[in-house]
Amino acid sequence: MNLSDFTDQQLGAMSFDDIRQLRRLFPDQVSQNRLAPFDRSSYVIDQMRVNGPQAGIIPAIGSPVFEVLKALPGTNNMGSRSDPSMSNALAGMVGFGQGLNEWNQSKTKTRVKPIDPTFNALNTLR
Repeated sequence: MNLSDFTDQQLGAMSFDDIRQLRRLFPDQVSQNRLAPFDRSSYVIDQMRVNGPQAGIIPAIGSPVFEVLKALPGTNNMGSRSDPSMSNALAGMVGFGQGLNEWNQSKTKTRVKPIDPTFNALNTLR
């Protein structure tokens, strides 16, 4: 099996978990660069499926910010497996649009989950 066996349409239809598995199977730089935009958009879509549209806002905005930071000198690509690119930057926003469309067409709407006032994230670190 080779990554070139997959079309962009097939990659675009895959879940975030499927894309992550492909990233592990094909660790070379060319494959990582090809998979990165699909990774970004599928992550946003999956988050929106589980938690509703509000869950896609930060990753959608974060994609272009992360790509800009990766391109800055001295950041060592922020430890990312893929090179900075415009397609990566836009992929989160594209995923947000796709996820919003999917959510809007869904008969079952995911509600915003209430915040537990007793939850303290610091306690989970102990």
